[in-house]
Amino acid sequence: MIELPTWLGDAVMASAAVEAIAKHAATFGAGNLTGEFEGLADTFTDGSDFHSASGDETARKFDGENLTVGDDAGAFGDDISGRSFSFLSQNFGAVMQEIQFFTNKNSLNSNSEFNAKFKSGGDVNLTSKMQNLTLNGQNLKPSETAQISTAFGKTATNSEQKFKNLSQDFKAQTQKLENQAQNFKKKDLLTAQNRENLADKHVKIVFFGSFAACELFKAHPNCERVVVDNSKKAKFRLWRLFWQARNLGKFDAAFSFRSSFASKILLYGARAQQKFIFQKSKDGAHQVQKYLKFVKSALNLKRADDELKLYFEPRKFDAPVLGLNPGASYGSAKRWYPAYFAQVALHFKDKFKIMIFGGVGERDMCEQIERILRENGADCENLAGKTSVKELCENIGGTGQSGGIFVTNDSGPMHIAAAYKTPTIALFGPTRFTQTCPWRNENARILHLNLECMPCMKRACPLKNHACMKDLSPQAVIQTIEREFFGKAQGN
Repeated sequence: MIELPTWLGDAVMASAAVEAIAKHAATFGAGNLTGEFEGLADTFTDGSDFHSASGDETARKFDGENLTVGDDAGAFGDDISGRSFSFLSQNFGAVMQEIQFFTNKNSLNSNSEFNAKFKSGGDVNLTSKMQNLTLNGQNLKPSETAQISTAFGKTATNSEQKFKNLSQDFKAQTQKLENQAQNFKKKDLLTAQNRENLADKHVKIVFFGSFAACELFKAHPNCERVVVDNSKKAKFRLWRLFWQARNLGKFDAAFSFRSSFASKILLYGARAQQKFIFQKSKDGAHQVQKYLKFVKSALNLKRADDELKLYFEPRKFDAPVLGLNPGASYGSAKRWYPAYFAQVALHFKDKFKIMIFGGVGERDMCEQIERILRENGADCENLAGKTSVKELCENIGGTGQSGGIFVTNDSGPMHIAAAYKTPTIALFGPTRFTQTCPWRNENARILHLNLECMPCMKRACPLKNHACMKDLSPQAVIQTIEREFFGKAQGN
């Protein structure tokens, strides 16, 4: 299970990390593979967990702690050094059934001290502890007590022998696992290509998150289903989120690309063998790198492909497209002005088919651009509020393949353009462009000023002048397009 980032742009930037999970999780969560030890080759480092693919669902840490083996009979715990060995669950129940030999309807009760010592595996002086035995609240006669004492002694002795046999068998199996681990350390049984093939075939992902983020990953080849997080509308959100997580099903691993308290509740409720949550950091790395670092650490990967990846096919246009994206979800401070977008479009109206992109909440600014263009004799197609996330990706991807250009604020559509390598003019004002600029898009050009107030990271300009965007002129954008994409010198 993967909880996606809330914002569309962050979800796009997480796509490289999602690919790493899809390609390498097969060697991490071996429940999706076949064979007792398949998929363990990369996981035998100190402190890393593994899951065998056999039915007993072995989990092991090679740091001297927490060795557990579960089977149909129950579970045992041992730290190899012999500090503790717990007799749990159904095994203890079986022993108690043997003790309750003398009746089908009534249970045998001793004092609490006896129960505590017996359940913990401690030594019990049966003769001294048989003085206060009761049956249905009635004190037993001395002869009955003696009879039960003898039976207790025999049953306890038999159970102790069974316990010792199980312990020896368990330690033998543990040694076998240790030997196998050493063999895997010396020889990697799975090549990188085999891992990718196994992942493509076996790894299934449930994507959880906002509607926009889930729509973005619907076409992913490893997507089993998407689940939209609607808990924000609930009266008791955290309670709703917890039970929503419980009802998602069982997973080998759960990842969250968010770091909120709500996400911690989600992972707490998730029925996953391994759980990993993203932690924010203040280093200056790009957000794509931060997401990748998180996944590489979780999966113990030395390297991973850092290319953004979306699976919607670009739309085919019959003419080059100039795409305009005046919106930005974070706040007004990130938005260049509609009149500026219109001025750029009017300059290139004879070279491009003009398309205006925007969401439902951005219709007003998109209609303002459309009105200016039509008043000046320029035709355009206004798609604001008319497209799905899938169609948005197809149109932006198609813009690049048509030989067109995408002019955009720092926004989700800008990151979609980066994933498709669409030629882009990215306009930055109050945000840190070094951390959220178009990733690995050699066809993108970043335009920004260098004011003392930048980057303020505010939703609205705290100085009330919005100079970082207002002073970024349309002429600067026009000149950049002509110089970078048409080879014209500035001023020509």
